Amino acid sequence: MIKTGYDRYGLSGNPFRDLSSESLENVDIFHVVQEIDHELKIIKDEIFEKENKAVLAILGGYGVGKTERLLLVKNEAKNNGFYSVFKNMSNETRWTVASVMDEMISNANKKLGFFKRIFNSPKWYKNILKIRKQVKTNYDPEKIGHVIVEALNENAPSCLLLNDLHNLSQPADLDNFVRVLHVIADNSNPGVLTMLCSDIDFFEKLMKRHLSMNERINRKFVIPPLSNNEANLIIAKRMLDKRLVDNIEPLYPFTEEAVAVMNDEAEGNARKLLKVASVVIDNASQRKIMTIDGFTTHEILKVSENQKLNVDFEEDVEKKDLSIVETPIKDSSLKKVKKITSSSKVTSVKKSVGNPSSIQNTSGIKSIKVKCPKCAKIFTFEVSSSTEQMRCPNPSCDFVGKINIEKLV
Repeated sequence: MIKTGYDRYGLSGNPFRDLSSESLENVDIFHVVQEIDHELKIIKDEIFEKENKAVLAILGGYGVGKTERLLLVKNEAKNNGFYSVFKNMSNETRWTVASVMDEMISNANKKLGFFKRIFNSPKWYKNILKIRKQVKTNYDPEKIGHVIVEALNENAPSCLLLNDLHNLSQPADLDNFVRVLHVIADNSNPGVLTMLCSDIDFFEKLMKRHLSMNERINRKFVIPPLSNNEANLIIAKRMLDKRLVDNIEPLYPFTEEAVAVMNDEAEGNARKLLKVASVVIDNASQRKIMTIDGFTTHEILKVSENQKLNVDFEEDVEKKDLSIVETPIKDSSLKKVKKITSSSKVTSVKKSVGNPSSIQNTSGIKSIKVKCPKCAKIFTFEVSSSTEQMRCPNPSCDFVGKINIEKLV
């Protein structure tokens, strides 16, 4: 058996390298339940029991789990034999509508069987086939909306799941598709669920443009950032899929502090968390670190950030509150700095050439790129060989730190 380096953690490989959980086969395995999922379940159960109907919007940024929620509904519908249509939005409405109808026809073919659809096909099926042939040349949002909702009503419990509404970038396409949605919302019977996923800003602007459609959205769910406990579950579930050893701590080799650091770095975004975890465990494996704690995670992320910015360290930077790496101004009289110290924590750095006219003392001037630890603003700061006080230039930030650069060699 070839060793991967991850076997020291009881893993067959990096469990975070494959970021995709957006498939029907594994969505239930990796999903971590958040508060909004409980509310979604109540609404969904009522609809699948034909007690209600709804148009729901699932909102959030890239990687927070919007598509995952749609796939969970699709998976449940499939397991229960319900009629469902899942489609990613394209940048043109007619192609999206055509693909929606194609899937509706495909699902109907499976449900009806060969003889029924040939010799005794229902009216809604015939209407879909008819409109599908016309949609590319004669696009009528009203007719299309009625045909789609008729199929959904006749096959209830049913669901229409439309992913990434923000892909519709052209105003004319947006207006046409909103008209389709308008007809579906107005004519749905109990047992029909329509779910839309979108970027928050895009959706808010769209609803301001179409106030009548906004009134027909029954609920809007904004996916919140992951809590540290939820982040622990995501990490543990991913590693479980790669475990070689039983009876091992679910988070191992991570500590809870390490996961908290990674979740903070990812800003509570699930997809970003997996990317961060992949970098951390990869580096830890290469260094043969057995337990990845909070301090180790900080250090790995610091180095990874510096590498991403193509920074070469001549000397070690002290692990304090503010990261700095100097770059001498191009002057033959200046040589490399022997050591740099600071009063803040190391986070990220970048090479830069500064403007000498901005400082008073030009003896031993150094131009450095600094990331403020308080507001995260990156700016150029120029210091002399004496101790300098640095103030963040962001008007809304009051951070002040001291930088001590030793004498030039």
